[in-house]
Parts: sequence; C-alpha cells; structure tokens
Amino acid sequence: MASPARTLDALSDAIKGDVNRIPDPGVGGTIRCRITPSRCLLTAAGSSEARVIETPAYAGLELTLEMSSSTGDLVATNGGNTLNAAGDTDAAFSEAGDTLILRSIQIGSTYRWRVIANDGVTLSN
Repeated sequence: MASPARTLDALSDAIKGDVNRIPDPGVGGTIRCRITPSRCLLTAAGSSEARVIETPAYAGLELTLEMSSSTGDLVATNGGNTLNAAGDTDAAFSEAGDTLILRSIQIGSTYRWRVIANDGVTLSN
C-alpha cells in the first residue's frame, strides 16, 4: 500500500500535468514511452551525452523531449530507425528549451517515430 505522502505526491504531479513524465535515464540510458502523451525532461552536464529512444510498441504514441537545462550537448538516437522522410536518426539538443515532439506510426509491420514539431533540435543521420 502506498504511503499517504507518496499518494499526495502522485496527486500533486497529476494536478501539475506531470503524471506522464518519463525520467531522464541519464548518459547511455533508454527513453521508454509506454503511455501517451509522455514528456521527458533532458539534462546534459557533459560535453557529449547520449540517450537512446526506444522503438515504439504501437502506433499513436506521442513523446515530447525537452532540454530542461544544459551545460553540454546531448544526442538522442533512434536506434538506427529514421525520424523523418530525410532518413535522420539522431536528434541533437544543445540549448535549454530545445524541444522535439514525436508521434509513432506504423510502416508495414513495424512502428517508427516521426517528428511532429521541432524547435531548436538539429536532426542528422
């Protein structure tokens, strides 16, 4: 059974709209989106940090990646899967406020992320 303090924290997060927040997995970690919409606040303390965006499990998921603070650069890679029609697989965040919104789609029998909105993030392959 959850403690009263933990229950109160969960209720507070829900009121603030953070109930679907995914914790930043840290250097080399994997960002996993299981519910929609989800939001991951990224922080970078090193000069060249990396994260992996897990391939979506089904179509229709929405994932917002936001660089909340930065003293370095961060690259989120899509594990070799493309993020757009240009074939980009990597998203580089360099400034606080850089934001990328992804939605999962189905291509044949597989699921992929596609960029819906981008503010300040550099895409490459």
